Order: sequence, then C-alpha cells, then structure tokens
Amino acid sequence: MKRTIGLRARTGVIIGAAVCIVLAVAVILLARNWPFTRSAVEQRLSNALSAPVQIGASHAHWFPEPGVDAENVQIATPRGPVAIQRLVIRASYTSFLRQSPDLKSVRVDGLSARLSRQGPPMTWNGGNITVDQIAVDRSHVEIERDSTHIDPFQIGIAHADLNGISASRPIHFHAQLDLAKPHGPLDVQGVYGPFSAAHPETAPVSGTFRVEHADLAPFHGLEGTLTAQGKFSGPSGRIHVDAVSDIANLKVGGQHHHLVNITAKIEATVNGANADAHLDLLETKLLGTDVHWTGDVTGEPDPGKTARLEMTSEVARIQDLLYFVTQDPRPLLYGPVSFRARVVLPPGPRPFLERVQMDGDFNIADAQFGRPQIQSDVVQLSERARGEKKPEEDPESIVSDIQGHVSLRDGIAALSNVSFRVHGASASLQGTYSVINYVVDLHGQLALQKELSDTTSGIKSFLLKALDPIFKRKRAGAVIPVSVTGTYDVPVFKALGMRAGGSSESK
Repeated sequence: MKRTIGLRARTGVIIGAAVCIVLAVAVILLARNWPFTRSAVEQRLSNALSAPVQIGASHAHWFPEPGVDAENVQIATPRGPVAIQRLVIRASYTSFLRQSPDLKSVRVDGLSARLSRQGPPMTWNGGNITVDQIAVDRSHVEIERDSTHIDPFQIGIAHADLNGISASRPIHFHAQLDLAKPHGPLDVQGVYGPFSAAHPETAPVSGTFRVEHADLAPFHGLEGTLTAQGKFSGPSGRIHVDAVSDIANLKVGGQHHHLVNITAKIEATVNGANADAHLDLLETKLLGTDVHWTGDVTGEPDPGKTARLEMTSEVARIQDLLYFVTQDPRPLLYGPVSFRARVVLPPGPRPFLERVQMDGDFNIADAQFGRPQIQSDVVQLSERARGEKKPEEDPESIVSDIQGHVSLRDGIAALSNVSFRVHGASASLQGTYSVINYVVDLHGQLALQKELSDTTSGIKSFLLKALDPIFKRKRAGAVIPVSVTGTYDVPVFKALGMRAGGSSESK
C-alpha cells in the first residue's frame, strides 16, 4: 500500500514538474514572440497605416485574452495628426499559436483628428487581417476647408460598432453620431461590403437612419428643428435613399418672421464617394401649399456643395408663401398661385436669403388683398377706371390677377413683365423688391377702360379733360404712369389723378 502511495506521489511530482516545464517553455516562447509590446504594436500599426505611430504608454494583457492597452497614441497621417486617448487590442491564444494576425476586438476611445483635404489619403496595408469587432467611443473628427471663411466639416462619434471586419466579408455597423450641420444626433445602422479595392464604387451598402431634433441654427439665416428617418441601399457609387422629414418651427430671415412647419418626402440617389446627390423627387408641404422639387446637389468639398433645383406648384396659395417670408401678421395677398422656378443655393457664410438665387414665373389668379383698406382702394380703382362715380360692389367681389417674372439675387428680387389686372384697369410694372428690408420700387403704366376725365367728377374731371388727348389709347380709355413704392407693410400706389395705400389718402 505504501509503495502504491509513494509511486503515485512520485508520478504526481513528475507530472507537475512536466507541466511547469511546459508552462515555462510557453512563457519563454510568449515572451520572445509576444506581438503586443509597445515597439511591436507601434511597428505593426505604422506599417498597416503607412504613417508613423507613437504610443505614450502600454500595458500587456495576458488573461483571459492576449492583448495590449495603449494610451496616448499619436498617428502622423499625411493629412494631419490623429490622437487616441486609449486603444485596447485583444486577440486569442488560438490565433497566437497559429501565428495569425487576426484580432478579436479593437476599442478606440477618445479619438480626435483635425485633417486637411490636401495630401495623399491614409491607406490600409494590413493585408487580410480580420477583426471580429471594432468599437469607437467619444471621438471627434474635423476636416478643414481650403477657405478660412467656411467652417470645417465636423462629426462626432458618440459610439460606433463595426462587426466582421474583413476584406472578403460584409461589415455590419451601428453608429450614433453627432452632426454639426444641422446640429443633432444621427443614428445609422446597416451592412457594408464586401469591399473591392479595384472597384470601390460597386461595394453594396444598405441600412436605415434617423435624425432626431437637429438644430438648423448653424445654417446662417435659418432656425428650426429637423427630424428625419429613412432607408438606403445600393452600390456605394449610387445609393438610393428614401426618407421622410419634418422641420418644426422653421423660420427664414428676420427674427420676427413666422414659425412654420414643413413636411417632406424625399427620393434621392447619392454618390458615396463624393456625397453628390440627385433629387429624384422632393415633395414639400407648407401650410396648405404643396411644392414639387427636382435637381442636384453637387460640387467640390471646397468651397462646398451647390444645390441646383427646379421647383413647381400648381396648387399653391400665395398667402402661405407670404406668411413664410414676411413678418406681417396678416398676409398682403390671398389667392391661388402657380409658379415654376429655378433655384440655386451656393455655399458660403452669408445668410440664407442673401445666398439663395431664383429665376421663375408666377401667376396669381383671383387674388384679394388681405387688408380691408387696400382691398377697398382696389375696388375704388376698378370703379374709377370704368367711370363709375358711386361704388356699388362688395369689396370682396373684386379680384385681381397678378403675374410676372422674378429674378432673385443678393436678397433683391428684380420683377419684370408684371401685370396687375382688375375689372376696368390693367397695369404693367417692373422694378425691385427687397426680401431683406421689404422695400418696394415698381414703376410702369396703368391702362384704364375710360378716359382720364371719366375717372373722377367735379372740377377735377373738368381739368383732366385737357389731358385726355395725351393719355388716350388708340381704341378707348387712357394709359397713365403708375408706381408702387413704400414697403411690404405700407405699400403706396400712385397714378396720375389717384393714389392708394400708405396713408390711404386719395387725390
């Protein structure tokens, strides 16, 4: 019995010694071939990124997984420095024993970068290394513009997960980003790849996105909050996007402008390589007005993208549009309007109303003025133009037809071929209107159904008879100079022998 026990004890000692020897040999081999020393990690990252990498401090991690915790990592990329507060790399002992470079996880915490658009891009030379998961937290990237007058492109990464990083497999991603313009959170998730180095534009991508209560204030001259959600799919060079959006409390221009809500349905095609977009369909709704848009958003990163759009509407209401771009509590005009216009919005730091350019034609049918005094003046004009000395009509029964062409530049709308027609009179006008300070300066001719002396009575009619031959038209009536001046809030209409608007004084 004692011999048996002794034999077992010696056997146990031998086995224990063998295990210790194996472990010792393994430790020696690990120590000699340990791939996660600071110098080894610096060298491998430098080779993979084609950029010098320096690590401030590193701590080896042995169990349960091999790896390294690196702090204060500095990467000198060709376009600017990148700093990482903490970089955590984990592998597996299985990969280590196979001498495989594959990694189990990489965590990037506190990355900050301010990069230039000039110089060669950073390239990846890591070969076929696979990473099961990459996580990015509390990071911020800025890309400088060539122009000092334009803010850099900025994006924050609150958290991002990328799973299945491989050259031959699709990558699943989910990111929570902080946008700078508009300022707010963006949640995006989907699948990308597999990637083709020879044809990167063919790499498939699909997923969904959502923007929550993003502030439009970073866009000069705009206020409001944007909420949008949608889906995207297609090759990277031609991504189809379907989305719906809502802008609450939108305000354009002055601080006293009205707050409105706009809803939109969007179908677009986006080039993932340069972010150029083609709007296949954009339908917006403002109050009771629907507008149809198509066009493109293209351009170089500097000075920025330019939007070139075509806008049309056959079912708009002029009161909705005036309410949106003015501060008057009651719109000056009411009535259906149809229009077609070409809109260009170039990049730049100037306010929205100073940057936007527009060329278009409009037609307001059956328009009525929103202020009783002005509508009464229009009725008086119609009556006098027809030679009627006593008003007989209800002011609301007199409607006006207004049409013309507008060209908007630098906040000034140049109006041409503007015609204004009421029963008994028609005016042809041209001039300018400022969408910044609302100053009106229109001049032209007013054609009357009757002769000038028939538009009034008494001594004034007698005196005007001498002028009838001068202003008489070939067929009938008179053609006299006319002007509309003042401001949007207090317009003044003047014609020979009559005046309306402003103080509502008639001559």
